[in-house]
Amino acid sequence: QTNQVYMAKSSDGGQTWMLKLVYQAPGTTNLQHVFPAIAVDRGSGLHVVFNDGVNSYLTSSGDGGATWTTPKRLNNSWNSKVSLEPWVVAGDYGKVNVFFYGTDDTKGFMDPNAQWTVFMAQTLNAFANVPLVTQAQAVPYIMHNGPICINGTACASGTRNLLEYFYPDVYLDGNALAVYPDDLHVDPSTTVTRAWFIRQTGGSRVTGQ
Repeated sequence: QTNQVYMAKSSDGGQTWMLKLVYQAPGTTNLQHVFPAIAVDRGSGLHVVFNDGVNSYLTSSGDGGATWTTPKRLNNSWNSKVSLEPWVVAGDYGKVNVFFYGTDDTKGFMDPNAQWTVFMAQTLNAFANVPLVTQAQAVPYIMHNGPICINGTACASGTRNLLEYFYPDVYLDGNALAVYPDDLHVDPSTTVTRAWFIRQTGGSRVTGQ
């Protein structure tokens, strides 16, 4: 179903697997915007992020996937009215960072006029009744203009310039780091998309608190 997110779980080293429903969206909501991502924190908490084409959400489980928290919207600023392609990394129990693309354009992720940048959302209490989510613009400039196609090799020419996933992690000191693509700030003599590395230098951390 396009409105469902599942987790595959094995308790015997991968010999057999079971499917567990993580979340079912109402009605005809489509959650097949690239793939959901999952992270395991240091206290064995599970954290899944997914996207409905407008908003990115986080849901968490403290009992191995048997039950899940109510999904929490992550993009919550004027310049991230539409988000896409969330990716999650975890630290201590209930503490996660989520990177995603965001734009202030409300016409959708295939709008040719959309301007995109990179955001990081963070929660330090994912298992609270009402988790507190903070959001920061991780890249202080526009790194992609136009559509971000999610249909892989079926995308129209010129709409698949970006990597389809982030590559974030958490450094030993608890600060976030990530690699992301940028097809605007390139050498004028080439059209090759560049990859950039960023690292958190201040604010709350998901480990070492």
